[in-house]
Amino acid sequence: MKLLWLLGLITLCLAGSVPTGFENAELQQGPALPPRDALPLETRKSGKALSSDEVKEAAAKMSNAKGPEGAVDITSNPGANGNKCKKNQVQDKKAKGGCHKCKRGTKPVKNQKECVPKGDKDKDKDKEQGSCPKGQILDPAEGGQDKKTKKPKCVPDDDAKCPKGQSAVTRAPNEKNRMNYKPECAKDDDPDHKCKAGTYDHRVKKGNKIAHSCRSTRKAQKDKQNKYKRFFEKVKGKKKGKDKEKDKKKDKNKKKGDDKSRAKRGRAGWCWSILTAIEAPDFGPQDQKDLTQDELDGMLSMWPDKKVPAPQGNGDIPDHVVKIVGKASVSITGTDSAGFGGIFSGLGKAIARIFKKGGKKGGGKKGAGKNGEPRDVLKELKTGGRGKASSKALQKAKKSPAVQKMLKQQRYRDCLLTRARSGGTKAINKPFDGDKASVDVDWSRKKIKNKPLPKGTDGKKIQLWAGDKTDSSSKSSALSTYHDNYYRFDRLLYETCQKADDYKDLNNRITDIRVQGGCCTFYDKDKCQKKTILFSMTDRQDGQLKGKHNDAISSWWCTFDKMCKGAPGI
Repeated sequence: MKLLWLLGLITLCLAGSVPTGFENAELQQGPALPPRDALPLETRKSGKALSSDEVKEAAAKMSNAKGPEGAVDITSNPGANGNKCKKNQVQDKKAKGGCHKCKRGTKPVKNQKECVPKGDKDKDKDKEQGSCPKGQILDPAEGGQDKKTKKPKCVPDDDAKCPKGQSAVTRAPNEKNRMNYKPECAKDDDPDHKCKAGTYDHRVKKGNKIAHSCRSTRKAQKDKQNKYKRFFEKVKGKKKGKDKEKDKKKDKNKKKGDDKSRAKRGRAGWCWSILTAIEAPDFGPQDQKDLTQDELDGMLSMWPDKKVPAPQGNGDIPDHVVKIVGKASVSITGTDSAGFGGIFSGLGKAIARIFKKGGKKGGGKKGAGKNGEPRDVLKELKTGGRGKASSKALQKAKKSPAVQKMLKQQRYRDCLLTRARSGGTKAINKPFDGDKASVDVDWSRKKIKNKPLPKGTDGKKIQLWAGDKTDSSSKSSALSTYHDNYYRFDRLLYETCQKADDYKDLNNRITDIRVQGGCCTFYDKDKCQKKTILFSMTDRQDGQLKGKHNDAISSWWCTFDKMCKGAPGI
């Protein structure tokens, strides 16, 4: 055997791999010679001399240490075709040279059989103990754990209880924490088996050897479920968004339909009210003496026909576009907030009679509005606030002779039809008359400069009479304040300067003056200025003005305050 060893040494020297001068060994170091045990068994038995390649192969199996620069690298793993693989390569039979380069972000494992992520350590990550108790390791099936994980999930280190060269079978889930569990061990031909990120090495016994497979970790499964959940929520969110948009559109269309229906009821209520107030044909007291609340509610929810288009906006006709010529005998109540101005006595009586018994909307005061006052009913009628009529009310209206007459009345249809100019559509102005007054709707009119009467003054009014001769005022009609903003020939403006020219052209001609219901201050110029003030008068008459006051009045300013507080110059 010694002879064989010497023959091997001589062969290495002939190949030039061993330095010829041992006294200079530090400067010319070669690779360490393989021990005798590393030589192939066949060679040892045959007694033949080793070739230099055989010696290199034996030395490579013995050591993984790479020789110094300039020496033969006997530590590199040979490729699948016998060629050595470089540091960043792994064995591959199909690749040229028997090796292929690992992709970016990966590196070869120790035996250069596969590429793994660069973050992986050479040692088996599955066997990290982390903060687990002694004898236990981080559960590889859990995934996502390392030495920094607080309160990790741990499992017993069964491999430590197996003989050298063997590995333990992965425990069944119900055996994981059993302390008296005896590991099932078997020979492992691939102890360095690696799995991709998100998976772990699951081992079973197949025959008398360990078989490896990579299975998803619980963390990977959970991440996958969360990803699916997020995707599902995203899709659900989009669907919900579409449904929400659809519902929003549906609600918008419903609201649009409701608004249109309310606008129709509002316009119908306005027209019924004004025609009843002026006692137009088919709308007089005798025509409506038997009309019930249900019949009226039903009428306001009915539209004559498609030839009459739905009104614009909320269906209201603004006060300032309406001119009333002539007047009812008594004005009882009403404000702008009620939605309709000066309520004529006939209308007030009609509302009180119709709603006193109630109907579908309620009885007594409830049927007549929230406070039981005619003005509250009027506001509901004019704005469509009474709501859509019940089927019972609609049926009663259809059977009512009085309702059918009113629906066919041309004045009522004209009132429903009137509208402002819109886009390329011309304004439709309509006049309609009655026994008490005539009404003219003209959408080109501007708002009247007039201060609304204060709250709490329902039923109150200020009146002013004037004449150009002594004691002649009683022979003329009075100017009156109104709780509306309609155009009226006999309107007395409230707390607003008014010219005498507006009243029978009496500028600088007034001799007799009378005020009732309030206080008026008079001026000798038409702008109600402090420097032109003449005098004030509260609830009295002067049949013959004297001195500079006679034939000097050009304007006045009136209020409910008895001392004319607020008037220019007071």
